Amino acid sequence: MIHDAIRKLYADACTINGDTKDAITVWNKNGKEVSIDWDKVQTKAIELQTAFETKEKNKETKKTSAITKLKALGLDDDEINALMGN
Repeated sequence: MIHDAIRKLYADACTINGDTKDAITVWNKNGKEVSIDWDKVQTKAIELQTAFETKEKNKETKKTSAITKLKALGLDDDEINALMGN
């Protein structure tokens, strides 16, 4: 998520090496080093991780809801699994 955060915050970031505060180096397309604010990067990384986790949780909630609705329509587990590709 650190690289994703850097790319979201710094549009000119082209190449990123490393994955810790002390090891990260970022360059633009011209090969010039891009100065980054590590606190902003960490905050953005947490924001992106939270958004990802929320999306995954919502996907699982919707799947459970769909299964419940299909069962209410009279489908059994084998039929539901066949529909879902399991």
